[in-house]
Amino acid sequence: LPREYYHFIMNLYENIVDTNETTSTKHEESDDPDKKALALERIKVVVESSSNSRKRLPRGKVTKHGDVCISTAMSVQQIQSAIANLSNDARRIKQVEEEENQLCLKRMNLLRDALGLRNVFKMKPSTVTSDQVLDCLDRLFLLLDVDGVGGDVDYAQKKKMEELRCRLAGQSLGITGSGHFCHLGDDGSVLIPWDWHC
Repeated sequence: LPREYYHFIMNLYENIVDTNETTSTKHEESDDPDKKALALERIKVVVESSSNSRKRLPRGKVTKHGDVCISTAMSVQQIQSAIANLSNDARRIKQVEEEENQLCLKRMNLLRDALGLRNVFKMKPSTVTSDQVLDCLDRLFLLLDVDGVGGDVDYAQKKKMEELRCRLAGQSLGITGSGHFCHLGDDGSVLIPWDWHC
């Protein structure tokens, strides 16, 4: 696999370096600010081994995280075509993901301050997505009546929530993927699944 990847990269480099040098001169001469801005936006390209992939990707694809995925079985022309055709979709997904990440950060900071937590964090994107974290946080806010958004809560439930706040104060709270029980992480963090149930 390392040899396959090496030959793929070298072949790709040798075939597109001359094209890039000639097109870069044209881009420099262009006065269109939109084209210049677009050229500066980077996308991540993931290379899959043709031997490991059940399906070859003659046209490439965009992953759920906004990466352009290509195969070592693709020709240089197919790769160039895939990147050109899929880059806008990839950037759009990345932009939505970034907006969700920023919203997650704000909501996690709100929860941290409300409960006196040391830290609130989410596990890596392959484990839990930003929209899942937002769903988890919204339900936590309702349950804990953070900033009074929980509606009518009886005295017994308020008491339980206060006890929970006292027990969680100073702890780190991590949000992980579905199907996991609430448990302690290796660093002592309290980990809860995003789709937790009472």
